[in-house]
Amino acid sequence: MLEEVEEYSLLYDFYGQLLPEKQREFFRLYHEENLSYSEIAEQYGMSRQGAFDHVKKAEKALRSFEDKLGLLAEYKKNGI
Repeated sequence: MLEEVEEYSLLYDFYGQLLPEKQREFFRLYHEENLSYSEIAEQYGMSRQGAFDHVKKAEKALRSFEDKLGLLAEYKKNGI
């Protein structure tokens, strides 16, 4: 679990600016501010499922960027 949190944090550092603004914000609130899906949903006047979907789309996009560009793999390989 901790490895996944760390990996998403690094993926966000590398690729976060490539996400659409709303996905970037929802990802940040969930992963960096540790808000729950319910708290995010309340803040944006939407359903919990809607907040969940935005976060999961952002996570999927970050993984897709990594699959294509490999910056995190290169970072880990070089131990930078």
